Amino acid sequence: MSGLLVSRVLESALPPWLRPFATVLASFADDDGQKIFPSVKRVARMAGRSERQAARALRTLRAYGVIEPVGFAPRRSNARAVVQYRFHVGALPQLGDPDQLALFPQRVQARNGKQAKD
Repeated sequence: MSGLLVSRVLESALPPWLRPFATVLASFADDDGQKIFPSVKRVARMAGRSERQAARALRTLRAYGVIEPVGFAPRRSNARAVVQYRFHVGALPQLGDPDQLALFPQRVQARNGKQAKD
């Protein structure tokens, strides 16, 4: 478990709905962000959300570049293959970072003077 990565996730500007999932993944990593291979079911259970939400969060974190698939984890005899991830702490958006605006489309619309559609 990497307490350093968990604290970096909690201090980041990730959207609130993504933080529990990123925190769970960071808790599995070693200090350099390697060897993360919990199943989607386990991530969902630990985050207190559904498997569908966990799968969506993993796709979103991959799109942001926070996690990267590096292969498959070793399997037990009757278990399904699980994707192994690497955590990129440098890809986490930080408060005050101008590049984080893509994470918050409502701020970009407000900055451009457009109203958000509901």
